[in-house]
Amino acid sequence: MDLSYSPKYEAFRAEVAAFLVASWPLQGKEAELAGDHKASVFRGRAIEAGYLARSVPKRYGGSEQAADVLKAQIIREEFFRARAPALAGW
Repeated sequence: MDLSYSPKYEAFRAEVAAFLVASWPLQGKEAELAGDHKASVFRGRAIEAGYLARSVPKRYGGSEQAADVLKAQIIREEFFRARAPALAGW
């Protein structure tokens, strides 16, 4: 039994990984912010990019996307690998 991700999901993984390389850790003046503020800035960008608060409606601050458990798992794996801040309860 092959439990690997399909090419579609591996492409998504590469997209998430590229976002994380470009976005975390913060650079320049943003790197000097207090820890909680750094995490908040990053989370805002991750929500805007569609990687956090995926199923939350935009009017409530989310990215309003259809649920996809495989994408959610890939995001968790890549954020963990990059040691990037995620949302509470993750």
